[in-house]
Amino acid sequence: MQTIFRHIILVLLAVQLRASPAYANDSLVYWGRKLSFTDFTAPADPNSGEYALSFVGFAFTYSFDSGGRLSFSVKAYFNPTRSWMRSPDTITLQHEQMHFDLAEITARELCTELASGRQMYTTHDSVAAIVGRYERKLTEWHYRYDAETLYSADLVQHKKWRRKLDRLLDRTGCTAQGELND
Repeated sequence: MQTIFRHIILVLLAVQLRASPAYANDSLVYWGRKLSFTDFTAPADPNSGEYALSFVGFAFTYSFDSGGRLSFSVKAYFNPTRSWMRSPDTITLQHEQMHFDLAEITARELCTELASGRQMYTTHDSVAAIVGRYERKLTEWHYRYDAETLYSADLVQHKKWRRKLDRLLDRTGCTAQGELND
């Protein structure tokens, strides 16, 4: 069985998001626990006016078996070695956690769509198209979240987003191996 690996990495800058090339990194933190101040291990960018940078995204791997059936894994991650925080404070940490949560929600949505429509995704092009759609969705969510919360300066919006993300995280999801949870 030929396995195609594709890692989707999104660099979150408070104002700018850009795709970054795939790479292997053993220090990734996969979603499932809250971030802490000590997770931000990269030195702060002296040329940036931002308070923090979180390097988050979702890693996606897939293959087709000999019968053409799709198998896949999708996991939201945070990269500590590329993430930094100037002056640790709780609001900034919560804001960066919510960016990580957005990556997890998007990964679950991608997983659910692929798992429920495996018969539709039978070519590399069809898988690439759906993954690309979710990459764009994640980018749009990050921009919208930052704009609506004013990068966490608007605490009322910040709290509304926290409640919204908690509801989305609590609903039925998909495991990292592409199986639907009940």
